[in-house]
Amino acid sequence: MRVGVDARTLNIKGGSRTYASNLLSNIRDRDDITLFGVDGYEDYTCVEEKLDQQNPLNRLYYDNIKLPKMLKSHDIDIFHGLKGVGPKVEAVKTIITVHDIHVLAYPRFAKFKDLVYWKYFSPASIRRADKIISVSKATKKDLMEKMDIPADRIVVIHESYDSNLYCRREGAYQRVSSFLAEKRIDISNKRIILNVNTVSPRKNIDGVIRAFNLVAGTEEDLVLIIAGRDGWKTRQTYEEYNSSPFKSQIHFVGFTPDEVVADMYNVAEAFVYPSFYEGFGLPILEAQACGCPVITSGISSMPEVAGRGALLVDPYKVEEISDAISDIIADQALRESLIKKGLANSAKFSWEECANKTLQVYQEVYDEG
Repeated sequence: MRVGVDARTLNIKGGSRTYASNLLSNIRDRDDITLFGVDGYEDYTCVEEKLDQQNPLNRLYYDNIKLPKMLKSHDIDIFHGLKGVGPKVEAVKTIITVHDIHVLAYPRFAKFKDLVYWKYFSPASIRRADKIISVSKATKKDLMEKMDIPADRIVVIHESYDSNLYCRREGAYQRVSSFLAEKRIDISNKRIILNVNTVSPRKNIDGVIRAFNLVAGTEEDLVLIIAGRDGWKTRQTYEEYNSSPFKSQIHFVGFTPDEVVADMYNVAEAFVYPSFYEGFGLPILEAQACGCPVITSGISSMPEVAGRGALLVDPYKVEEISDAISDIIADQALRESLIKKGLANSAKFSWEECANKTLQVYQEVYDEG
């Protein structure tokens, strides 16, 4: 059995790269796997692709013409697409990982180019796949409801997090303080409410700011730190920020290295993550593993990932979010309970288990002939 993996997501920042890098690092001891779309990764045999994948026409050419030819020339039996797409190639079985279908579920949050791709190209790849790996039960449900995929063709395999990075870390406050000081943000004698996200409508950062406004009036030592790069359709979020009476206590710090994010989880009073939709919600586990109390949405995949280690809120109700923040900062027993339950929940997730279950899917699809 020779397996070909579309590893282009290793070149893209975000959750998809986290999935690809950790999955591949945990199955690297096999010599029957070839990576396509990268010039090198660990000890893998790699087939580089120099086309600019940000160009939609290049992407279409690669997915539908060049990649099929390369799979044939390398005698690939099983192809694994790590981000929702896979070519149609005779005699090659296809497995597709689907992280989410937010473009179909919430098209108002999507970029135009993603709407086009998901309307005309991705669904065809997913529907013809021999097996689909969904990263959550919620995404499996979406696939069944939005795309009429039979349940028996979808296998749920949870993602995980980097347990060497996201853990209790000594000296975290000093490192966070230094990082923020470089941005002229002083957190001396301050308590941090943290949001880690790409700034985009689906992440509901507007709601986080409005909720913070309701708490900050009586909690003058609170600061809201929003760590993450700008995505798209950010105008409304920044309008909400600029109109806040507590603007001086709200800080957008932009792209933040993973090591600093881990430290931020360690020092924050609460991690607030009330997204409208997630395919998984990896930051929930990262925060829990660092001992940070979590507030997240009670919809989509988030309850599935958070388990009993979070306060669940309606993301459309700002008062629920603000009440949850107030409860955590006022009730030490609640904080300690959430920390304990969060640590226990995050420990249930493992990249090794994800990799082993993925290899089982490879073998099952290959054995089916």
